[in-house]
Amino acid sequence: MKLKLISMLAGAVVFFVPFTSSAAFAQTNSPSAPASSGLMGIELTPQQKTKIEQIRSNTRSQIENILTAEQKNKFKAAVGQGQDMRRAFAAMNLSDQQKTQLQGIFQSAASQFSATLTQEQRQTIMENMRSRQQPQQNPK
Repeated sequence: MKLKLISMLAGAVVFFVPFTSSAAFAQTNSPSAPASSGLMGIELTPQQKTKIEQIRSNTRSQIENILTAEQKNKFKAAVGQGQDMRRAFAAMNLSDQQKTQLQGIFQSAASQFSATLTQEQRQTIMENMRSRQQPQQNPK
């Protein structure tokens, strides 16, 4: 259950990282960071960008209301040290109640995000995610 939740959290964050700008999550939005592979190749309309920004902002506010200051600092420190999102979330030592709340928030955000996209855009995102999950082959 814990691994499933962390995977879901990390997956949801992949969608929202490119739009993140709060102090607690600022480390994940540096211009030198690679583009989110989940959104690579996706052309968003201005209306989609606006809607996604609203979803992201709402989601971020809800998350920040759930996390303690210490958890926000742990997340920021973990990301600042180059840890991936999955490990950064794990470093926060979330309570069962927080996990349940976050799960609901991310499910809602993912549904809203998905509804904002066209079928073709959703398909591209799924393909991007599958390609990220495939084991990387060693170059010869």
